[in-house]
Amino acid sequence: FYRNWRVESACMAFLLSRSDTAPKLLEREDIERLAKRTIKDFEGNIRTEYTTFNYAPFLMAGLLRWRLKETKALLLGVDTLADKFLDVLERVERDLSSRRNASAQLIKKRKKYLPLLADIKDELKGKGSNPDLLLDIYNAA
Repeated sequence: FYRNWRVESACMAFLLSRSDTAPKLLEREDIERLAKRTIKDFEGNIRTEYTTFNYAPFLMAGLLRWRLKETKALLLGVDTLADKFLDVLERVERDLSSRRNASAQLIKKRKKYLPLLADIKDELKGKGSNPDLLLDIYNAA
């Protein structure tokens, strides 16, 4: 099941990041289902080497594009899903930052992903300033 979900996550992230039409076709129940899975993917990487982390941030950032349809979607203080995203982002940040004796692979992941997670948090706050966020996440994989 998980292996198939990774392929599906990659596909959804790709569609949401490339097309202005795809996010507009989603309904709230679709966003909630994808958000739940995205959060599970984030949580599944905590205390690991983050080897399967590639699509979780990409999909989360792609889901933010639902704002093309619902302008206040996934906005802190307005949408409860944004609070859930912030919570899991902060847990992953703490995990990545607090590891002592981290492997070279984890150090590399930390260096790549911590700034991107901060950018996603800014987007949740409605203060995003990285117009290349999706491309940066894609390139970090």
